[in-house]
Amino acid sequence: LETTATSVVSQTAQDAEGMTGKHSEMPESLLSNVPIEVILQECKHNQIPIELSNSAGEYLCNFSYYTVLKTIRQLDLKAKSVFIHVPPDELSLSSSGSNMSFEILSLHAYQILAIVLSNLS
Repeated sequence: LETTATSVVSQTAQDAEGMTGKHSEMPESLLSNVPIEVILQECKHNQIPIELSNSAGEYLCNFSYYTVLKTIRQLDLKAKSVFIHVPPDELSLSSSGSNMSFEILSLHAYQILAIVLSNLS
């Protein structure tokens, strides 16, 4: 669960069209505008493996997240946004050290999304 998006983007990594991301005239970092701690505690209470991260990376994930948060701020929207990084299937998760199948990862992603949505009101 990503808490922060930054204006720092890779100047060398290119997308499929050869473009690199840029952000200007905005704060260096923007925080998610959903109740991250409440979501984290509810996931842990329901034994759903989840970790907080303060970095969505320096490429497309971060660029996408920052762009959404920036747009919400600039247009003064009442929208909410959070970025959920789902590890590739069969990945060993750092906190638990256990492997998860695609089906279990999908189930957990669905459960996390349901918790996020239930906390947006």
